[in-house]
Amino acid sequence: SMAYYTTLHPEYTERLMNEVNTHFADPSKVSVEDLNKMEFMTAFIKETLRVVTPAPMIFTRKAQQDHTLGNLKIKKGTLVTMNMLANNYNPKIHNEPTKFDPDRWLTDSQTMKSISNNPFLYTPFSTGGRNCIGQHLAMNEARIIFSLFLKKFNFELADKNYKLVFAQSLAYEPEKPIVYKLTPKN
Repeated sequence: SMAYYTTLHPEYTERLMNEVNTHFADPSKVSVEDLNKMEFMTAFIKETLRVVTPAPMIFTRKAQQDHTLGNLKIKKGTLVTMNMLANNYNPKIHNEPTKFDPDRWLTDSQTMKSISNNPFLYTPFSTGGRNCIGQHLAMNEARIIFSLFLKKFNFELADKNYKLVFAQSLAYEPEKPIVYKLTPKN
């Protein structure tokens, strides 16, 4: 999905490439510290995870006892889930939630203020006691793989009319494959 949003927003390619050329110039010598300096790349990944999170809901759980969440009474035995995708498009949390805007993660935006007040509003790796233990590894892998991809290829959508539509199966994923035309960089 990151490559897809790069094709839709070519204005971000130069910023991504500046970081790749600065902090990922020689992939054999890249350190975690170098990856952590890739602020725009990280923001781009976070925005992609906000817009098309692969895990928009937690697994359904059964309430083990009567419980109250705010004004909501939950009876023992009730099946409960949480749709995290709803928060990702909530205008109370994000200005222009349907707009793909990595800068919302780099500025004093409504997104950053909301999440600062309540970190449970953005949970691409879940949170609390059941959060993904591999989230830091996953973010580093995403920065590495996308950096290598950007270094090695020019790319465009094979079908200029392709529209990304997501569907829920095991993960929240594209209904139809995203096909790219790749041209190796010299």
